[in-house]
Amino acid sequence: MKKIRIKHIFLQNFGKFFGANTIDADISDRTEICGVNESGKTTIKRAVQYVLNCRDDNCKELTGIRPHDESGNDYLGIETTCAVTFDLDGTEKELKKVFRESINKNGDFIGNITDSYINDVPKKVKDYAEFLSDEFLDADRLQYCLNAQSLLKKSPADQRIVLEKTFGDKTTLDIAQEDEQFAPIVPMLEDGTIKELKERCNRTLNGSRGKSSSKGLRQIADEYAPRIDELMKQKTDIDVSQLQPMKSDIESKIEAVNTKIKDASAEHDALGQEILKLKFELSGLQNKANENLDKTRAELTQKSFDANKELIVQKNIQNDLLRKKESLEAEFKRHVSLREQYAEEWKQTNAETIGENDTICPTCHRELENADEIKERYEETKKQRLDNIVASGNYEKSEIDRCKAEIEQTEKQIQEQGKKVSELQTEYDFLNNRIDGMPVCVDITNTSEYKKLKTELDEKESLYNKEAIGSNLVDSLKEELKKLQHDLLDVTKKIGEASVNDYVDKAVSELREKQRDTQQKIADQESILDLLKKLDRKKNEILSESVNQYLEFCKIHLFRPLINGDTEECCEFTYKGEPYNRNMNHGAKLLTEIDICRAFQRKNYVEMPIIIDDTESLDAWRIPEIDTQLIVIRRTDDKELIIKDMEEK
Repeated sequence: MKKIRIKHIFLQNFGKFFGANTIDADISDRTEICGVNESGKTTIKRAVQYVLNCRDDNCKELTGIRPHDESGNDYLGIETTCAVTFDLDGTEKELKKVFRESINKNGDFIGNITDSYINDVPKKVKDYAEFLSDEFLDADRLQYCLNAQSLLKKSPADQRIVLEKTFGDKTTLDIAQEDEQFAPIVPMLEDGTIKELKERCNRTLNGSRGKSSSKGLRQIADEYAPRIDELMKQKTDIDVSQLQPMKSDIESKIEAVNTKIKDASAEHDALGQEILKLKFELSGLQNKANENLDKTRAELTQKSFDANKELIVQKNIQNDLLRKKESLEAEFKRHVSLREQYAEEWKQTNAETIGENDTICPTCHRELENADEIKERYEETKKQRLDNIVASGNYEKSEIDRCKAEIEQTEKQIQEQGKKVSELQTEYDFLNNRIDGMPVCVDITNTSEYKKLKTELDEKESLYNKEAIGSNLVDSLKEELKKLQHDLLDVTKKIGEASVNDYVDKAVSELREKQRDTQQKIADQESILDLLKKLDRKKNEILSESVNQYLEFCKIHLFRPLINGDTEECCEFTYKGEPYNRNMNHGAKLLTEIDICRAFQRKNYVEMPIIIDDTESLDAWRIPEIDTQLIVIRRTDDKELIIKDMEEK
């Protein structure tokens, strides 16, 4: 394991240390840096971060290297020097950076330059970085070994990424491949992270909003039942399978009765045959007319079905637009409310004034020497707050204008869609009215062909009845025949009405097949989502165990249980059960920060300095005995910055 110590620090014209105020101090294994606020304590930490190419506590590029006046203007024409001497496994190396202005031959300022040195030997930026990576660690890992705030000030999601990169010995794919239950999602993991795959599943199930909004499988599944119900309402309670045999039976009976009539008067067979022929011709005329009527009814029924299908689609679009308008109106009201709140906040903030006691010393009750500076900072802060409120108000105004425009556009779309729905409804009603107004059978009694045949039939029947033997029997058979013919017409009509059922059954069958397919897709996606959640939890459990084996005082929690039995992702360091960012006291936080740094160092096989700031609440007896160098920064009443060995009495 590589051992690294800070031996000496030299700062000139660096941050707080300007002119004769320089830092030229030795650093022990347990060093305490003390002083009042703004005495330069944190500047020492920033200097170490600077020479090691690390970022600041907020993981941002280090700024404010050059000293500046009370107005915030940098002092020009000076060189900023930062030199830190390290002990690398017994070998001393001085890392130095000089920040200076670059002047051309004409004496014009053209920019700033940072010169890098190792043991006073100039190094290119690339060579300097390679030395740090070889002898220390790369900057991404180095900053967490040095200062835990670099990790703790990140978002929980970014903290998890750092921990997984450092302590994750297995990839997500490795974990999934080791457990057979995750076999269905292994191919998916090659095309995205668990989070990305979960988001895809949720979008597939629940749809998406925004400009590229789309319906989810659950929304689509919910739409099938009302569509099927609407179609089923169009069906009649007529069973064609029973009507066809009934029609055939009636036709057979008609034929039998006609035969009896024929046999009842053999003497008038010829006349009877003529009468029978005429009746069949009349019946043929009627049937032919009814066939055209049935065909027209079936065509109109199909058109009515198609019109209703399109009407349902357009009504759904209309309802979507209405819901969109409601959502936009709610969003509009929210932005109006927020803008009014910002307006009121601006009035209140603008009316605020500095307190009388803010510039008075609480001890001697005299006005502070820097009272003007305090007032100036107060006004600057107030102006910044007002500017921020104005910016927020302007943003809400832009959002109000956007919502207005979108509402107007949606209202136009609703109006246009309403016209479409109205037109389709009119068409649908027109077709249904035509169907309802169609007769049961075609009235052909006024046609010349019918009249001609009927007149001839009546004449011959009259003659036949006058001369027929057994006229009473013939009359009885005719009555029976008349009744059978009426029944035949009734059955034929019902068969025509039932023809629409075939179209409905086909459409319903197609919708139910799509419904089953959609429900299966929902089940598949829910199964995948459940496996992803299980894999995520297992991954978090493995990573937690990996991190915790390097921690001594605190523990890491990467997920927390929910009431419903599920879990949610988190990233919390706890000390004796108390989370760092919630209930943990300051002293425990500092111990946790030390433990985090040591964990990163152990994982990277290196011992190096740990720098802890704001240690006022950390009692000396609570500072752990560790092998690594420890530098604590503490606010005291010392007006001058003090750098001392903690072991000194």
